[in-house]
Order: sequence, then C-alpha cells, then structure tokens
Amino acid sequence: MRILLISHWYKPIKSPVKRMVRIAERLARKHQVTVLTSLPSYPTGILPPRYRGKFWLKEEENLAGKQTLTILRVWDFPTPNQGFIKRSLNYLAFVISASSATLFLEPFDLVIVSSPNFFSGITGVLAARIGKGSFIFDVRDLWPDSAIELGYLRNRFLIRIFKGG
Repeated sequence: MRILLISHWYKPIKSPVKRMVRIAERLARKHQVTVLTSLPSYPTGILPPRYRGKFWLKEEENLAGKQTLTILRVWDFPTPNQGFIKRSLNYLAFVISASSATLFLEPFDLVIVSSPNFFSGITGVLAARIGKGSFIFDVRDLWPDSAIELGYLRNRFLIRIFKGG
C-alpha cells in the first residue's frame, strides 16, 4: 500500500513530531510511506544550513532491515513560533507549497494528515482526491479554540470566521 503522511513538522525537529515519526516508521515496515513536510525551521524560524536556499528537497531514510522512508520537504515561511500573523503565514505557506507538490506525486492509496496546522487538511483532501485514495485527518489540537485560550487569537471578527460563524 502507498501511504502519504502529511505533517507540517517532522524530524529533525524534536518535540511536536515524535508521535508522527513513530507512526511513519511503523507503517514503513509493511508499506511504502512518503512523508510530506516542511523544511525544518520550527520553533526558531531558522533553517539549518543544509536546507537554506531550497524550495523542496527529497530525502531517503533507511530504517531497520530493508525499509526506506521517503521524506519530501517543501518550503514554508520560516518564522519563530510567536505571533498570530506570522504563524498563520507559516501555516498557509506550507499548505500552498505542499498542495502544489501533491500535483506532481504519484497517487497514494491512503493519505493521513496530522494537525496542528489545521489547514494541512486541505492538502490531504487534495492529495486523496487526485489519487482517489482514502483520507484520514488526525486532529491533535482543537484549533482555533487552543489559540483563543492561549491568547494568540483575540480578534472577534477572526474568531467568528475561524469558527465558521
């Protein structure tokens, strides 16, 4: 089975990706897995030197045995993890880059999207429809409620838009 995992962040970023890394590696034991992710700049907004000047990059990671995991990295708007506007631009840039990349990928049988970056679901729906595959949206963060509670989102007009009302 060909599986596409879409996660805005993936290793070498450490804290928010451990769960997705485990899922990708476990699935790769029995299936052909591709991870579609951003160039790693989270949470500092600083890209490591090997990723600078790139808009996309394909990496192969050898796992135990003969399993290989393909990692496709696309550009997003590198910014420190602070401030609602910059973070939203980062999210939207990833969705645009990742959605564009799906137009050039072979079809997948299953597309799994991991939030946060709630907007990544758009990329997943597009990839699943192009390939006529199944779609799973793994919601790990209730957005925008978490942004409101943390004080990142205070504008009543934007809150109404993001809550669909």
